[in-house]
Amino acid sequence: MVTLEFQLSDALENASRLARSGNLNFLIYLGGAKVFAEMIGRDISTQIAMIEKVGIKKAVPALLQEARSEAVRKDVNYRTSLGNGEYYAQMLGRDISAQVAEVESLYQG
Repeated sequence: MVTLEFQLSDALENASRLARSGNLNFLIYLGGAKVFAEMIGRDISTQIAMIEKVGIKKAVPALLQEARSEAVRKDVNYRTSLGNGEYYAQMLGRDISAQVAEVESLYQG
């Protein structure tokens, strides 16, 4: 039988791995980790904060690259990737207005 402790550890490990690669799915695993931690009465707030910081920092360039690729293909979904990039950059206090303008020009060009 799989224990809650194992599930918590697994969720944190997967969240960390995805965060390091800039994959926003790390947030799904963090949600699961929070549930498991609550069920066993464990405080993982420090681990959550560290994983979130890494994940968001890595996600911004990944989202900008995705938006660039979509803009070049004239895929209107570039706007979603770009908006997510702006949102997470704002969380980090980063100004990405130059990159946003570049992506917008790729779509319109």
